[in-house]
Amino acid sequence: MKDMSATLEALTDRDPDRRDVAAASLGDLLCGTALDADAARLVVGRLVSLTVNEPVTRVRESALNAVSEAFNHHRLPLDLLKPLAAAMPTMETEILGHTIYILGATHAPRRYR
Repeated sequence: MKDMSATLEALTDRDPDRRDVAAASLGDLLCGTALDADAARLVVGRLVSLTVNEPVTRVRESALNAVSEAFNHHRLPLDLLKPLAAAMPTMETEILGHTIYILGATHAPRRYR
């Protein structure tokens, strides 16, 4: 978990290249089975926060790609991902598709769909 903590910390680095690499590395973790449900939710929450607040498009896209990887092994609640919906007006066209996929892949109660 020390590596995961260091990678999460790198999401706040001043250098967008380091943020981009950190997001991709977290995507690799989410793609496999190394993380339990709580750790996956922590990582996804941080990646969502990065996406919402990040000014660099390629970093936002890397974060969204990483979040997409989580759906291979984890069920993510809509509440964890709702900030993406609020940020959609600030997103470039090329990353809106990722966001729509992510929001559609969540496990929301039927009354919210």
